[in-house]
Amino acid sequence: MFSELKKRFGSDYKNVLSYLIISEILLWCLVVYFMMNDVSSLALHKNLAIPIFAVFLVYTYIANRKWRVYQRMKNTLYRYWVEFPTLLLIIAFAIVDLFIL
Repeated sequence: MFSELKKRFGSDYKNVLSYLIISEILLWCLVVYFMMNDVSSLALHKNLAIPIFAVFLVYTYIANRKWRVYQRMKNTLYRYWVEFPTLLLIIAFAIVDLFIL
């Protein structure tokens, strides 16, 4: 998986790898936050999911402008094994939080 990314990104590999690690940490923070808290009942100023998600979006925007991460990562194993399951967990916990709890 990492050799595939190294081949695609070349000299930008270390920067992109650090971006991917930090973005996964942010996404997993969201997953844990949705697991631990009933986010829909929190007031907006106490809801930490909003700033974490905002930082993730800004960080993703900068990385896509600078290294074109998502355009260069199409059909890689990293997207199928790491990114998609994490995003599905976030969506699942958000749905559970909004409709069931």
